[in-house]
Amino acid sequence: MQQAALIDVLTGLNNRRSFDMDLEVEMAGAKRHQHSLGVLVIDLDGLKQLNDREGHERGDAYLKEFALALKTVFRVNDRVYRFGGDEYGVILAHANPGRVGSILNRMRKTVELVRQAGFSDADASSGVAFYPTEAGLPSELVRLADERMYEEKRDHHLLHPRLSAE
Repeated sequence: MQQAALIDVLTGLNNRRSFDMDLEVEMAGAKRHQHSLGVLVIDLDGLKQLNDREGHERGDAYLKEFALALKTVFRVNDRVYRFGGDEYGVILAHANPGRVGSILNRMRKTVELVRQAGFSDADASSGVAFYPTEAGLPSELVRLADERMYEEKRDHHLLHPRLSAE
């Protein structure tokens, strides 16, 4: 029963509750062993339009495909979660703030895999933040990553006005 409370039924990924619990543990370990940690938050662009255009079954397939791509692209020791709706998160174990480019490249690869799987309009906005250089508490880390993700989402809307209906 407890296991079911921590898993997203649609994608099989751990859910937001699991993310919050795991982030507390991971940050305590990072503090104790003095290593860095990253949090990546992701919001899919265009899910509402896909649901409206092709139906919720197709939208669910998109969510599952995105989850699979994230698990494929990110490292084995990184932990992938579905927060709900069209939002995902990744706890990036031992992530180095100097490697943001590598993390963003993984995001681009994730989107490319989803496009290759038949979702040609797939896109996502993401933001990343790091412990201990940018935030000292889990809530601060997630808030900063969220702010960066919404900043990127605003940029996507400026470049792709059709997404503004989300």
